[in-house]
Amino acid sequence: MYGEKKEWGCKWFQLWREHITKAISLDQRLQVFYFEGLVGKGKIEPTSTMTAWEACREDAMQRDKLYGMKRDFIRALVPREKARLDRMSNEARDDSMGETPGSERSDEEERLFVCALQEDDRCFYERHRGLGNSQKAEVAWLEEMGYDYEEVDVRCFVSASSYS
Repeated sequence: MYGEKKEWGCKWFQLWREHITKAISLDQRLQVFYFEGLVGKGKIEPTSTMTAWEACREDAMQRDKLYGMKRDFIRALVPREKARLDRMSNEARDDSMGETPGSERSDEEERLFVCALQEDDRCFYERHRGLGNSQKAEVAWLEEMGYDYEEVDVRCFVSASSYS
């Protein structure tokens, strides 16, 4: 599903599928949680020849390529730009739209990288916001199996759970 063998992927996915199968057998309602304000976004899109599940491999390989490009881009910034970034806060916030908490610095690094991308890479990168990388494959598999699920904004869950 990731285009290459990952140490952390195979056993996790097997266990996750077993939990989903059990939930379905118990008539449980499945929920997919999206990053704040991005419900319905970030799914792997089917192509004319592949379902979303079949497209997981190519999608993951493209995302990995872009993450590598981002790492290299940040490393290659000119000293003046690095110094400006160094003055920004790295303090994590919980309002991030990514998989990890955002910060002033990470937001600016993201902005700079996205602006530097070619149009097709930028569109691909921005289209993938909404779900974590593993969630993309999970949702594609749910759809491949024909399982219904509810799409939920993570803030609904965070807000409700913080008051219990």
